[in-house]
Amino acid sequence: MQRALVLVSLATITQIALADGDPHYPESLTNDATSQPPLTREEVRGEIRSLGSVGYRVGDGDQSSYPSGIQAAERKLTNRR
Repeated sequence: MQRALVLVSLATITQIALADGDPHYPESLTNDATSQPPLTREEVRGEIRSLGSVGYRVGDGDQSSYPSGIQAAERKLTNRR
């Protein structure tokens, strides 16, 4: 399951990279349901650093706590703000 998270993360980063470099990339693939603009690479890296600051580790091999581990880290970040 952790590998799936890494693959989804890589797919998202690849999607962002393609969208940044191709003006013909379908807008429907770069915007979510709330019509938010896609995250930049630096924003994605910042989110990963933020999650790490509250104890979440991407790719640590522990698949037993997904998705509850990342959800708990997101709650900690929300409470911190």
